Amino acid sequence: MAIEEFLTLLEHEARLEAEGLLNDARDEAARRIGVAEAEAAQRQRAFIEQAAAELQGETDHLLAAADRAAREEVLGMRTALLEQVFAEAAVTLERLPGATYAGAIPALVETTLAFLPEEPATIRCRPDVMPTVRDVVGDAKNVRVVDDPTVAAGVLGQADDGSVTVDNTLPQHLRRLHDDLAIAVMTRLEATEPRS
Repeated sequence: MAIEEFLTLLEHEARLEAEGLLNDARDEAARRIGVAEAEAAQRQRAFIEQAAAELQGETDHLLAAADRAAREEVLGMRTALLEQVFAEAAVTLERLPGATYAGAIPALVETTLAFLPEEPATIRCRPDVMPTVRDVVGDAKNVRVVDDPTVAAGVLGQADDGSVTVDNTLPQHLRRLHDDLAIAVMTRLEATEPRS
């Protein structure tokens, strides 16, 4: 074999070996690119999932805060409305004609008498209920009945020495019942409120 043939053969084998190495390198590069792309895709998915979870958490927090604020605003409006209703009811009760609450007058007077001391006392009431109040007071010693058009509906008892005052007017009854009534009304409103 001549040198030329030997060189051609060597060149041919080198070319084949180089092509094999090049093909191996291409395959390795493709494999590494595939691994890198898979890792990059996995990191991207993990990043997106983490960002989505953080965004969902922040969204949940913002929605909860907005829900609390809305509930507080509704509660504030309900409270204001309820207070307006109580104020208007007190004004209405203050001016209520005696005939409207005539059935309650004996109990109002008896309760007032029960809290007044043995000393001389006065029960004040509006002129339209005075006959009924006098009938209930009857022969109670040391108690006089005075008509007073400035007294709200109901009766107002006072020891003459000023030591005890028994306000049994209807607006005062409403004030004493205020908290219980407010709780009952708010509970009913909450029960009828649609749930989200």
